[in-house]
Amino acid sequence: MIYLIAAAAPLLLSGLLYASKQESIIGELLTKPLLSVLFIVTAVIQPYTGTSYYPLVLTGLPLYYAGQFMIAFSTGLI
Repeated sequence: MIYLIAAAAPLLLSGLLYASKQESIIGELLTKPLLSVLFIVTAVIQPYTGTSYYPLVLTGLPLYYAGQFMIAFSTGLI
């Protein structure tokens, strides 16, 4: 799983940067949520779940993901 994330993240980031440079709203909307999902998946598959900040991370990342969509709607991207 970690190899899939390591392979997908640079490709998605490159796609996001290219879409941003080309000012392609559809390209940004396709790549940015997928990158956010990779951050959440990376946090979930970590082996050190016994730490005290792990629940805070798992709470904050979905809120970050929801915030991405709220920003997209509030700025008129969609």
